Amino acid sequence: MTDRPQHLGPLRLHFQANTRAPREAVFAFLADHDRFGTLFAPPFASKPGALIRRSATAPDGSDPNGIGSKRALRVAGLTMLEEVIVAYEPNHLIEYTATRGPIRNHLGRIVLEEDGHGGTHLDYRIWLDGKLPGLGALLGAQLKGALRGGWARAQRQLEAS
Repeated sequence: MTDRPQHLGPLRLHFQANTRAPREAVFAFLADHDRFGTLFAPPFASKPGALIRRSATAPDGSDPNGIGSKRALRVAGLTMLEEVIVAYEPNHLIEYTATRGPIRNHLGRIVLEEDGHGGTHLDYRIWLDGKLPGLGALLGAQLKGALRGGWARAQRQLEAS
């Protein structure tokens, strides 16, 4: 089992949003490795999220996207990044860390809370360092921009359901 990194890189992304969608629906969307990539797909993508797919199912078998499951970002058949789920509390928390790729000292944390009106508050944070100088800041900036558009797309899907 992969644990959280002992040292975290600087906080590169802190994103908060509210949606009218219920917390259970938001969690199901974000926990599904094959849909998660929608958050970071470029706006012109014909199949948002198609580059990120589950690469390993959770070993305990209780939930395919639970602790120990992995997802990979693949481009042209090459794995560019692989992440493993290290904490998983249904309808509340997902944490993951990179096990392969150009980053280190990485932790992604997604926390969902009810907003008091039947909707959901999302608090998403990503800590990371790049393996090369300046790479962490560049990746953090790209992630922030991609997440804004990706969340808008995901939110439309969630609220239409």
